[in-house]
This record gives sequence, C-alpha cells and structure tokens, in this order.
Amino acid sequence: MFHFTANLKPYTFSERPTSERFDAYLLSADYASAHRELAAQVRGEGRTLVADNGNVDLMREFMTRFRQEARPLTEARRAHEETLGHYARPGELPRALRAAFSDLAMKVAAASQVTVTEAHARHALERQAAMVPDFLIGMEDLTLATLTSLSIEPEY
Repeated sequence: MFHFTANLKPYTFSERPTSERFDAYLLSADYASAHRELAAQVRGEGRTLVADNGNVDLMREFMTRFRQEARPLTEARRAHEETLGHYARPGELPRALRAAFSDLAMKVAAASQVTVTEAHARHALERQAAMVPDFLIGMEDLTLATLTSLSIEPEY
C-alpha cells in the first residue's frame, strides 16, 4: 500500500484549513528545529509524522562530485546505443566501457562507505528519534542514489 506524505511546511499544514490537511507529513532532520512546533501540531491532531534522515544535501554533493567523471561514459554509451539502434542491454557495451562504468560504481561505493559511517547513521537516527515520529526513513545507500541520478544502470 502506498500513502502520500507531504513535506511538513507552514503552507502544507498550518496555512491550510484543518479539513484540507494531509494525513501524513514528512519532516527532514535538517528542518526539525525550525518546525518543532508544526511537528507537535501534526502529532496533536493525530496525523502521522515521518522523520527523514536529512541526507538530501549529502546525496546532491555525491551527484555533483561524480557527474564530471560520469559524463564521458554516458556520452560513449549513447554513441554506442546509436549504432545498436536501441538502449544497451546487458553485455552489449564494449568491454572497456563496461569496465569504466564498473570502476566508477566502485569509486562511488567506496566514497559512500567512507561517508556513511556507523557514527553518521547513529547521529541521523538520534536526530530523527528526537522528533518523536511515527515512522523513520531509513539510511539510504548513497551509491544507489548517486548512480541512479547519473543514469548509470546495472547493465552498463
């Protein structure tokens, strides 16, 4: 089952009539202090509060960090796909290009492991728990988020 969860902001909650408010709200740990009162009101009305871990900026940083390295690989892939006449399927890209994509994916994974340490995850969890939410958004794998944002698919 899917359930829409709006970002908790004054314009999505307190500036709306009670009858137009959402059933659930998402609050990033990055904004928890600024929206503490709104979070209390959400809980007070019996609505669901979901605590995000606040990794959006970190994900953006990773995407920016690896974008330049991914660009020539993407261009080479697209050129090869033009010769194929379709999107690349597993095993259709040249071995050297697949190896370059794999090397980049390993670099991203290594950077993610260095960044998302146990201490980082524990700190995020503490920030989330302080909101007294109904649900928590778990720690994302920055590798997957970064590769997806760079349009690097497993078959590459």
